[in-house]
Amino acid sequence: MHKNQKLKKILRIKRIFDLIFVITLLILISPLIIIFALLIKITSPGPIFYTSKRVGLYGTPFNVYKFRTMFYDSDIKEIIPVNSINRDPRITPLGKFLRKTSVDELPAFFNVLKGDMSIVGPRSQFLSIKNFLSKEQQKILFSIKPGITGFSQTKRFDNNLNFKDMVKNDIWYVNNWSLLLDIRIIFKTLFMNINGRGGY
Repeated sequence: MHKNQKLKKILRIKRIFDLIFVITLLILISPLIIIFALLIKITSPGPIFYTSKRVGLYGTPFNVYKFRTMFYDSDIKEIIPVNSINRDPRITPLGKFLRKTSVDELPAFFNVLKGDMSIVGPRSQFLSIKNFLSKEQQKILFSIKPGITGFSQTKRFDNNLNFKDMVKNDIWYVNNWSLLLDIRIIFKTLFMNINGRGGY
């Protein structure tokens, strides 16, 4: 099968799977989304949701939705390591829990419903990521939609992954995609989140 035809087939299969999965899931977790939205509004002033621009399919930018985990309009400018949420004063007490359990990413399921993202895929990246990837890497990584979870996320706790490792894992995922692989990644992500290892 021609490579472009294979990618189109993958996108079709993933879209069907995504819609079945996300519609079922949103029906089940809608009360949970409402509860956490209310808790965010009650515990700290500011908007419930946070949006940021990410790179989507074929390099097209889109806004990803998340629950807000930081104090709104914080004046703190200090540089803080990515993984040090317990020491980051910008993050609300509720936000620490939301990040640790990955509950902050629940609104991203609406991105899946819209067609911006997939349940499983390469890690969603900021627009500046293009400055650190070769043309070939961009072609591969942006050939399918970014995922709420993915192969790199499930490998994060197996070893100390750096940026190159994450890119390598995401490229491996695209080149070796199967529906079974997506299902395995979903179950591993669920296991990690139950054990409190799913977020930063």
